[in-house]
Amino acid sequence: MEAIFNKGGYDYIHLISSSDIPLMTKSYFKQYFRNPLYVGYVKDPSAEEYRLSYYFPFHNMNVRGKKIYIGTIKKINSILHINRLKNKKVNFQKGCNWFSIHSDFLPKLLNYPNMKIFNHTFLADETFVQTVLYKYKPQNINCDDNTMAARYIDWRRGKPYVFDNKDLSELKNVVNTKYAFARKVNDASLVNEIFK
Repeated sequence: MEAIFNKGGYDYIHLISSSDIPLMTKSYFKQYFRNPLYVGYVKDPSAEEYRLSYYFPFHNMNVRGKKIYIGTIKKINSILHINRLKNKKVNFQKGCNWFSIHSDFLPKLLNYPNMKIFNHTFLADETFVQTVLYKYKPQNINCDDNTMAARYIDWRRGKPYVFDNKDLSELKNVVNTKYAFARKVNDASLVNEIFK
């Protein structure tokens, strides 16, 4: 983000992974991004506020799915009455980490005064943008956080589901709709097939 901000000249910033593919033609993509913010928010993030309020001692350690580690950290933090959000003006939010934002939001993300609150946390990439940009969140949105972020992701069939050639017609049906990108896809040749 800092590199993009320092270089300048960009209207939008899109965070995608190497397993994402586009679901919009170039002209539709340019026309679609008229709103400034495509960030996913879950409806009730309070159950996962521990992600920022508790102290996780190991930085950059992948603990996703390690319930024993997470449970132990939560227990220790509770016993020690640790609440890193106490006395801080932080409105905790959560959603998917993929986003598309207008470049006007970069200074707000880069200059956030409580930035240290995201250190030694659990999956801060799913809370950072949502928490910092909360006051700009669109209101009255009745869809999941991935759709809010314009991402086509299937959590029913996988964690997430990996699209392949047998899903070609499904993916073609969502081209030039409300989804800018699909994830997860392991075969990049699908892009050519979708846009034939």
